[in-house]
Amino acid sequence: MQTLDPALHAHLGQADTTLALCWRITRVDGVALGFTQHDCPLYLEGLWYQPAPGFDISKIERTASAAVDNLDVSGAFTNAALTEADLSMGRYNDAQLTIFRVNWADLSMGIQPIASGLIGRVSRRDDAFTAELRGLKHRLGYRATEDYTPDCRAKMGDKRCRVDLSRFTHRVSLTAQTDVATFTYSGETLADGYLDFGQLRYLGGQLVGQDAVILKHESGSLTLSEAPSVPLSFPIDVRVMAGCDRRLETCSSKFGNAVNYRGEPHIPGIDNLLYYPGLT
Repeated sequence: MQTLDPALHAHLGQADTTLALCWRITRVDGVALGFTQHDCPLYLEGLWYQPAPGFDISKIERTASAAVDNLDVSGAFTNAALTEADLSMGRYNDAQLTIFRVNWADLSMGIQPIASGLIGRVSRRDDAFTAELRGLKHRLGYRATEDYTPDCRAKMGDKRCRVDLSRFTHRVSLTAQTDVATFTYSGETLADGYLDFGQLRYLGGQLVGQDAVILKHESGSLTLSEAPSVPLSFPIDVRVMAGCDRRLETCSSKFGNAVNYRGEPHIPGIDNLLYYPGLT
């Protein structure tokens, strides 16, 4: 049950109202953007909400628990703060979206919450986009427990892995593109394979701050898991981090971190379960 400011509650009951729909987007990198269907900017709780008349939301479906089951937000790229390039580069993936109404004539009345959730699938067509809002119910599909696996389940450098990433992080420059997702680089001399399954972060250009997975590292070149979403201008400074193939042997020999290995490499596999006497 929503608790509204008494003044806003009374205003909602009037025949004539001065209401405006607003939405706040908070990206995973901490950048916050505000938009409103009002024709003038609104300042609320430390953020300016810029006019975005082309934005629209679909019919909201709710369950008895008030969790949003289905909601799409659509609009045109009419605001300089929200660009097609940013959407293409994934900067709004899993961003927190909060939609609410305010009395634009008296913002001190507070807000009427409409919906909130994470931005999921984003589709684009011509100069417009449609973004899916995933509510709390979507998280019920997440795996809550872990399976036993021979490979390590920790993420490189997290609180379970505990590897000091600064020891395995280097700065180089991409110098040329030799294939769709393959680039030559210059800088530190790194052994072939050292960066396999590692991470690359762009430190300049249009992709600054974006990460990519390194699939293959050999002969002074890097092959990424996918091609960049925009054309690149070289040279580009990048930060690269050594990769881990999640095997115990690698954890021990490359990182000296076997004590923190989060896998079960010695558990019998499916072949042992199917084995029976006399089978060769």
